[in-house]
Amino acid sequence: MRYLDRLIASEVLPNAYKEWRGYRQKLTDFIEENCVAEGGRKPVLAIWGAGRSNDIDLARLAERFKLVLIDRDAEGLAQACKAYGLEETDAICVDLPFWNVELETYEMFEALLAEGEEAEIVIEHLKQVAFDNSHRVLPEIGRRFDYSVCVGLHSQLNARFAGLLYMYRENYDEEELQMIENAIRALNEAAVTRTNDVIYMLTEKLMVFGLEWAVVNESAMDQWENLVPEEIEGALQLRHDIGMHKDFDIRIEAERRLFWPFAWKERKKGYVMELLAVQPLE
Repeated sequence: MRYLDRLIASEVLPNAYKEWRGYRQKLTDFIEENCVAEGGRKPVLAIWGAGRSNDIDLARLAERFKLVLIDRDAEGLAQACKAYGLEETDAICVDLPFWNVELETYEMFEALLAEGEEAEIVIEHLKQVAFDNSHRVLPEIGRRFDYSVCVGLHSQLNARFAGLLYMYRENYDEEELQMIENAIRALNEAAVTRTNDVIYMLTEKLMVFGLEWAVVNESAMDQWENLVPEEIEGALQLRHDIGMHKDFDIRIEAERRLFWPFAWKERKKGYVMELLAVQPLE
């Protein structure tokens, strides 16, 4: 089995729905507290990178909102709708290519690393990913969303590239590794900027962002509320992007931190998640 196949397989945690129950409830609470649904028509709430939605209670939200579930994983979206008992009138599932990397692109990246190709060639491959996405025209949406929710997505946009580089790290010296890591970091900056620009453009009332604040292991479990922020790729760039826009064209209305038992039973690995309710300014 290729390393890429292992990475993709590891992205699905079989017991996530059961083990994230408490986190799912608290995260959904935060969404409902900040996304107001008053009488009349149901507001439209978009969930970006919805996937299987083990972390968000779609059934609860469907009672108050018209849901738009955005993800490339059509199978995962179908499973989520089935698990939460959603009807076609409850949610629309769409593939909105705000940041798109084809499987063949990852396969080529792995082939370059496996062959130990020069770092410059590997970096050019990553630059092409950024170029292709920056010039991609989005399909016509037709209307803006009232609310958008985007939790834990930014760190996953280019995570496979970093994972593959780690697997083939022995094929490169320290200087070459640093060069490729810097290129992945630049790709993350491009991905976060592109993703947020699209979310800002399509959201009218309020956005809920969730980003990894710090990694939690067994020794830190009792002190997770006091952990300092770590430089987690994707989340780091999201924090910078929000900081650039803060008080200029967005305002932070609410903040909260939660413990996310990501793979606690299997690997004693979790995250402190920082939740932000962000209002766009006119």
